[in-house]
Amino acid sequence: MKFNLPSFLRRRGLPEVLLETSEPKIMHISDTPDNIYSFILNLIEKSRPEYIIHTGDLVDNIKLER
Repeated sequence: MKFNLPSFLRRRGLPEVLLETSEPKIMHISDTPDNIYSFILNLIEKSRPEYIIHTGDLVDNIKLER
């Protein structure tokens, strides 16, 4: 089953408490394959975090065993 992340975000949305808070927001993401870049961008635009911490690989589509 293919999971369409952007439509999932539109359907579920973000919690109002996250969108309305005046406290600084930190987003942590890790090991991001290129097929979810648009989802991450959409999430950043909606949540507007003050800090983004990215750990792991930028693109994890190619596995070492291949």
